[in-house]
Amino acid sequence: MWWQADRLGGEAMRRRACLAVLVVVLDLLIAAPLTGRGSLYLLDYGDYPIGPHPRFAPSAFGFPPGITSRAPVDAVLYWIFQATRWAPIHLLPFVAVAPVACVAFARIFPGKGLATGTATLVFTVNPFVYERMVSGQVYVVMGYTLLPVLLALTLRPFRSLAATAALGGLVLALDIALSVHYLFIAGLLLVILVAVHLAFGQRRIAMAGAGIAGCGVILSLYWLIPAAQASLTMRSPVTKLDLLAFRTVADPVFGLAVNVAGLYGFWRPGPPLVQDELSGWPILLLAMLIVAGFGLWEMWARGGPTGRAVAVCCSALAIAGALLAMGDQGPTGSMYGWLFEHLPGYKVMREADKFAALIALAYATCFGAGARAIAAPLTGKVWRVLCACCVAVVPIAYGYTELWGFDGYVQPTQYPAAWAAADRSMSNGATAIALPWRAYFQVPWIGDRVVANPMQGYFNRPVISADDLEAGPITTETSNPRSLFLQFCLNEGSRLTEFGRLLAPLGIRYVILARVAGAQSYDWLARQRDLTRVFSAGSIVVYENTEPVSAAYQPRLRLTLRDWGQVVALAQRAPLTDYLIRVVHAGPGPLIAPAGIRVPRAPAVIKVARSTPVSASLAGSAASGPVVLTYPAYAGWQIPGFRTASQFGVTTAFTRLPGTRRQARLVATYTPWRLVKACDIGGLCLAAGDVALLAIVSIRRRRRARSGSADHVTHRAAARSALDLSTR
Repeated sequence: MWWQADRLGGEAMRRRACLAVLVVVLDLLIAAPLTGRGSLYLLDYGDYPIGPHPRFAPSAFGFPPGITSRAPVDAVLYWIFQATRWAPIHLLPFVAVAPVACVAFARIFPGKGLATGTATLVFTVNPFVYERMVSGQVYVVMGYTLLPVLLALTLRPFRSLAATAALGGLVLALDIALSVHYLFIAGLLLVILVAVHLAFGQRRIAMAGAGIAGCGVILSLYWLIPAAQASLTMRSPVTKLDLLAFRTVADPVFGLAVNVAGLYGFWRPGPPLVQDELSGWPILLLAMLIVAGFGLWEMWARGGPTGRAVAVCCSALAIAGALLAMGDQGPTGSMYGWLFEHLPGYKVMREADKFAALIALAYATCFGAGARAIAAPLTGKVWRVLCACCVAVVPIAYGYTELWGFDGYVQPTQYPAAWAAADRSMSNGATAIALPWRAYFQVPWIGDRVVANPMQGYFNRPVISADDLEAGPITTETSNPRSLFLQFCLNEGSRLTEFGRLLAPLGIRYVILARVAGAQSYDWLARQRDLTRVFSAGSIVVYENTEPVSAAYQPRLRLTLRDWGQVVALAQRAPLTDYLIRVVHAGPGPLIAPAGIRVPRAPAVIKVARSTPVSASLAGSAASGPVVLTYPAYAGWQIPGFRTASQFGVTTAFTRLPGTRRQARLVATYTPWRLVKACDIGGLCLAAGDVALLAIVSIRRRRRARSGSADHVTHRAAARSALDLSTR
């Protein structure tokens, strides 16, 4: 009857209001203490475009390692953050976890507010999410947020499987774009869903999962094709040492398996953990597992074939996630090592603990079903509310360090005022090198916490900084020859007197030294004859290179040296830009000056009319001989009529081929960018077509709904007319 429908509608409104309150409270508890005057700086914030002057990562243009998946996401975040300087918007990835999960679980548990709310709570507040948030792994958290959406779209597909595949494929492609690790994490999720539901005869759900996977792969071709092309020429620096460096950590008391089951195991220690503060944390974990066990039993016993399939899926996700999260240490360690060595692309999963995202998803789903199963027999709203509160206390207690500003571990801070003055002391557009040459270091003005180098995105100029890992036995895995050369030069800094001559061929005009822990080891900069201090304050020092610095130049003589040791020794006697230097071994060596070196006339500076990260337009009239660009010497640079070479194995050089005509203008291009650009455009077109398909299906569905509603109203009017006639 109509009054029953109205009552149900009121209950639905109250249920939605309660869920909205839960989401708001969770977001306030997580993010509110992290807002304030200044910005938040976390460990792995280095590739998150939050600085005043962020720049796109070189990989977005196809430079090594050639994975361009995150380029669209970086572009969107870049324009959002540049359009508004409101610092709290940087916390959007953290704030989005609860509302997105709530919407997804509401679809998984339709009309079941308690199940939806408790599942959202467990999925949002747990050690896995906390450790990723406090470590600044923003993209991993954003990808994790989309996992329940994929689960919901597969378990409860739309009437139109095409619409389900289109929307789910878009979500899957976005998930992988956020963090390429989800190619395997979300991929495993869909494989399990499809296989289990096929086994239980749920073909429609299996078809939905397969359609989502297929559409997601098609929408990911924009980066899969360039990555496959790059793999033919780029050798991966990732080895089995990475498995050792990024191993999942075992609990010192309860071991590895319990730690993984408890959603712990992040390889890098640092922030406060519940397991460090509560010795009885396994009791809380056991309580969560008991509630989740009730949920599994409820789905298996009363859910019919679909419920049994979901129960098996959750069990499989938890087991597979746990085994894979152990990496090469668990019962399936040998299999993990084999996949790491032989499965294309699987080396991105060097940190196996990321698979724990599947455990968290399974826990949340089962916990939601278990909470409802426990509260269902109770009569009376008061008892149900009390039961819900008691159940909700368990996950909150288990993950409370995620709340209240990560238990007070971090807070917003501001850059020192001297940094802005240092930026103004340098010429516009000039490239600088950031020291200390470390990707991570302790920063005094953020509480002496170790974070990613904050200089990369602050200064209004290109800034070259370290890209090392410093993870266990691995110092660096960079394939950038410029970074490797600078590391060698800085290691020999105390023996140098002409450091500016080593920077000039790289196009570096300024040296920025942040006065942090370890800055004393760079006192030798003050002794360099070709560096002049132009700014000094309590937290930062700026040196200017007095050697001529240009983006492109033409050496007068050619020279062959043994290694970088001879290159550095030569720089103490003559400017390196005078020579086109070929090295037999592009690597470290003893500082032995080459004998019989002739000093030529000064090199010709070539005017650069226009430059981008992937191209440079040069004045060809001055280029009668070799041409050197200050871009890193990656394979793929090209000038028509020139042979590609390198300047001592570090920067890009070109030598004119015999019989080549003089040109008014030379254009150097990074040729892999053409494929990346074409695939980006194609991917954009595919995404637009996917959205258009969703719009068409939605419009048709609304029209059918309106038509059905009109028919229903007409039928009711006719029934009333017949009733009136009969009563007369």
